[in-house]
Amino acid sequence: ELKAKFFNDHLITKVRAEWGPRFSDPKLTTRLEHQGGVTLGGTPFSTTAGIGVITQGSTFKHLEVSGLELSGSLQGTLQGGGMLALTGAAVGDPGKGLEHITLSGAYVEEPWTAGATVSYFAREERTVGQLSVGYRPQKNIDWALIGTMDSKGEKYVGVGLRIGF
Repeated sequence: ELKAKFFNDHLITKVRAEWGPRFSDPKLTTRLEHQGGVTLGGTPFSTTAGIGVITQGSTFKHLEVSGLELSGSLQGTLQGGGMLALTGAAVGDPGKGLEHITLSGAYVEEPWTAGATVSYFAREERTVGQLSVGYRPQKNIDWALIGTMDSKGEKYVGVGLRIGF
């Protein structure tokens, strides 16, 4: 993976190559990101917007575009002390159209964390929603409750506990 930054680190370019045995089945990912900031309601937020292109093929000579990703994020600390993060991404294939869209948000105010995610998978015509809450009373102990529901009628609830030694 190679990464270069330009214009006071506001513009970032990334190139990543992966392949199998004897350089078979190569995958090349290129990404361009812009990092900046915006003030909303007197609160400064950091922003990131990016575009990525994924190419794959049987050999490096036969690479074809297999995916395109658009993404963005907004993150900042609110006046009450909590941190808010919002992210979004859309992934598609030039030949097959939209693959999925994901939007998520999280709010952290120690020791609590709350989050929500909505994803739409176009090929399956399926929407999945997830809500989560976590509590971390100490550095080495935390628990979480996660609920997931999708447009096909599936529902899940998960409870987790982590204790570090």
